[in-house]
Amino acid sequence: MFDFLKNVGISDEVITEIIKNNSNSTVDNLVINSDNCLKVITYLREIGIRNIEELLIYRIDLFIQRFSRVKERIEKVNISELVKLVNDDCFSIDMIYD
Repeated sequence: MFDFLKNVGISDEVITEIIKNNSNSTVDNLVINSDNCLKVITYLREIGIRNIEELLIYRIDLFIQRFSRVKERIEKVNISELVKLVNDDCFSIDMIYD
């Protein structure tokens, strides 16, 4: 069920935390939209965000949204500043929603 995450280096422990911290319907939505989730993970890594696991656990909504929408939101802010802030605190990702 979560092989798509394991294939990009997400550990079993993180997957367990994702399940514990999110509703069943939200987790199901992530699995159903696995291709989109992988696009978001790849993009975040490409721009330099390192704490993907924390984002998956605490801000799973980011990975369920359409990739094009996530990218569009990120490109509206200073990406280097965003990366620095998010790498220090995953909840700083909220700045893309302002």
